[in-house]
Amino acid sequence: MREKGLYRFTRPASGEEVAMVSFGREQGSHDIERGKYEQRGYFPRFTMLPTKDEFDQRQKRTPLSGRIVRGD
Repeated sequence: MREKGLYRFTRPASGEEVAMVSFGREQGSHDIERGKYEQRGYFPRFTMLPTKDEFDQRQKRTPLSGRIVRGD
């Protein structure tokens, strides 16, 4: 599997921009600093990644219906 960017976020303590990248099932996901993400040419471009909040909202949708699954 090719590495794929999942979402972007900013580290609160440092203000550093970071992307969460999936390396496949065996290697899992790891955070990569924006400079390294862009240098290594991961897809999609850093600026096109959803924010962590946007990513989390998309994960709450069911894959077949596209409807939001409510937790309560």
